[in-house]
Amino acid sequence: MTAVRASHAAWIDDLTPEVNPLDAATRDALAHAWRDDAFAEHASIGAFTRVAMQLLAVGAPPELVEGAHRAALDEVRHAKLCFTLASLYGARWEAPGALSPDAIRGAVCELPVIAREALLEGCLGEGVAAALARDAAEHCDDVAVKSALTAIADDEARHRDLAWKILGWCLDTGGDRVADAVADALRALSAAEFALELPAGVDRAVWVSCGRVDPARAEALHEAVATQVGTRTWAHPAMASRVTAVARRPSTPRARRKGESR
Repeated sequence: MTAVRASHAAWIDDLTPEVNPLDAATRDALAHAWRDDAFAEHASIGAFTRVAMQLLAVGAPPELVEGAHRAALDEVRHAKLCFTLASLYGARWEAPGALSPDAIRGAVCELPVIAREALLEGCLGEGVAAALARDAAEHCDDVAVKSALTAIADDEARHRDLAWKILGWCLDTGGDRVADAVADALRALSAAEFALELPAGVDRAVWVSCGRVDPARAEALHEAVATQVGTRTWAHPAMASRVTAVARRPSTPRARRKGESR
C-alpha cells in the first residue's frame, strides 16, 4: 500500500549522479524506476511502524521494538535517496502525500501473523532487497549512486537480521500455533513472481552501470535468498517435528516486492 502522489520537493535531497552522458530513453527509464522504488521505500516506513506496534502489543523484548523503529527511520532515508535520484534523472518533482492509516493501524497483533510476516516480508523480502542493492552497488559505475546503494544494502541487511530475531522469538515463545503458521508460509516461499523487466530501448550494460540490477540476475538472487531462508527456518528446533511432514511439498509462492502491504 503506497501513498497518494503529490508535487513538491520535500523528499528531495542532495546527490550528484552522472546524468549528462545518458540518452533520453535511459534517463526516462531510470527516473521511473527510482520513482517506483521511492514510493515503495516510503511505504516501508509505515510497514515498520506497524511492526513496532505489533511487537508492543504482544510484549516483545525492547530490542525488537527498538529495531523496528530504527528500521522505519532507515526507510525515510532510503525514500529520500530514491526520490532524489528520480528527480535528477528527469522525473518531475513527485513526492508522497497521504498514506492510508490502514497501512499502519491494520496490524493483527497475534504471534502467528507476526511470525509469518517476519519470514516472508523480513527474512525473504528484506533479504532480497539487501542482495539486490549490494549487487547493484558492486556493478554501478556512478560514484554517487554506488554510495547510496551501499548504504541502502547495509540497512536492508540489518532489517533482514531483525526479521530473523523476530521470527526466532516468535518460534521460541509461540508454541505450535506459530510453528504451524511458519510451516504454512514455508510452502509459499520459493518461486516468487519477480516482476522486473529491462525497459524497452535501454542497453543492458548501461542499465547495470547506472545501479539497476539485470532482471535475470535479480531472479537468480531472489531464488538464492529464498533457498537460504527455507533451509535456515526448517533448521530451527521448533520446526523439527514439521520437517518430515511438509518440507517435501511443492512451493507455490508469490513474494511481495518491497513496499507492498505487510
